[in-house]
Amino acid sequence: MAARMKTTMYLDPDLVRAAQARAVTEGRRDYEIVEDALRTYLTPLDREASRAALRAMLDRLATRNEPLSDDEAMALANEELHAMRAERRQR
Repeated sequence: MAARMKTTMYLDPDLVRAAQARAVTEGRRDYEIVEDALRTYLTPLDREASRAALRAMLDRLATRNEPLSDDEAMALANEELHAMRAERRQR
């Protein structure tokens, strides 16, 4: 396991809730979800497709006038989980 560095980031509250919901769904820690998202975004393979997918998700969240409810955050987390699993199966 690589050493981790403690850091502070300012994130959109909807993204934090979505990451937390996904972590609960997958039985993982919040930071693992954030690390995976960053790795996906920064990995050279399919970088443009990954960036486009992440940008689309962020754009959808940015256009909201109100924060996600717990149910909406869970639904978003499940949607992303299923999309990720489908993408992995295709590889």
